[in-house]
Amino acid sequence: IVESVTQLGIELEEEEFRSPHLMGLSLPGALDPMALMQTLKERKIIVSVRGSNVRLSPHLYNTEEDINYLMETLEGALREHA
Repeated sequence: IVESVTQLGIELEEEEFRSPHLMGLSLPGALDPMALMQTLKERKIIVSVRGSNVRLSPHLYNTEEDINYLMETLEGALREHA
């Protein structure tokens, strides 16, 4: 996840401040966190917004396909709002 989101230009908090099951995504300025949350919700991907960050909680039950679906959705949202 870390490698994929950084390739999309999304920043994460420093490694020492995140855990494998919880991370905050700092979105590029043009992308509204609430708009992204709505897009993800429509695709049945549940996240939460904390200020200007999106909190992602990948879990034991998420599959590789789930993560790929998330990355495709993030990439599409970034393209749409660029």
